[in-house]
Amino acid sequence: MQSDVHTCRITSLAKGRDMEVLRFDYGPGDSPPAHCHPYPQTGFVQSGRYRLWIEGAGVQDLRAGGGYVVPADAEHTFEVMEPGVVIVSTHPDQSTYVRGQS
Repeated sequence: MQSDVHTCRITSLAKGRDMEVLRFDYGPGDSPPAHCHPYPQTGFVQSGRYRLWIEGAGVQDLRAGGGYVVPADAEHTFEVMEPGVVIVSTHPDQSTYVRGQS
């Protein structure tokens, strides 16, 4: 499944009954507004550079090889500093988000 949410390209890499792994291809300007999800989210930066803000945790600068955890219900956003790829894992699956209904 592929979708264009926040103009980035999203590809589902693996999906089980309660979990999903997604590839997000980010370009310049693909920074979403602050938002939250009712589930936790983990990410691994494959390439690019990002400035991530998580409510209660502050700002993190991420680059290739870096990772992050966003707790359930924590408001968060990020800025794409350099285009690249982030691999995201969610539980439960993120199918409603991929369809643009976060």
